[in-house]
Amino acid sequence: MRRIITTPGPDTTALVKEAWQDVGASFERFCLTAGIATLSRMMTEDAERLLVQGAETGDTVVMERLAEHLDKANRRSDATGWLRRAAEAGDTIAMQQLAARLDEDGEPDDAERWLVQAAEADDHFAHFVRIQLYTRLAAAGRPDDADEWLRRDIEAMLAAGMDEGRIRRGLAAWHGSGDKAARLRSYVEGLR
Repeated sequence: MRRIITTPGPDTTALVKEAWQDVGASFERFCLTAGIATLSRMMTEDAERLLVQGAETGDTVVMERLAEHLDKANRRSDATGWLRRAAEAGDTIAMQQLAARLDEDGEPDDAERWLVQAAEADDHFAHFVRIQLYTRLAAAGRPDDADEWLRRDIEAMLAAGMDEGRIRRGLAAWHGSGDKAARLRSYVEGLR
């Protein structure tokens, strides 16, 4: 008769114990990750709820922050709606942001309408909007419309007490010494 002799193999108890520890650590990491994701989602939902509440009071700055939040959440249409509400409430920054968005969406006429409204508001950003309109209209091949916005900007700067020489130097730097620059300089001199 033949006898089968087995030799004891390595002790697998330590390997099994280590494997269970790895599973436990993986489960803990999974739970931690899921918990953080859930908490983050809840915080985002709370932030949005609070922003909506603030925006619904008519605060245009909060409307702009809500639009940013919605953009980050890939909800562009909702964000555009809040920007439009802020613009309709008279916020010139929102008007400019809405105009840029409308340009991106292929609605240049609507964008220009909002820029004109922002420029006519004549607040502390109006100078930049008038120059933006001038540049936009000149690039679109509408030099007379562009010049009108530049003339309006010059008039506003003079009315605000800006030095005429400074304005002329700025125009010369911007337009050089060509016919257009000469026309604008003579326009400024005629306003005195």
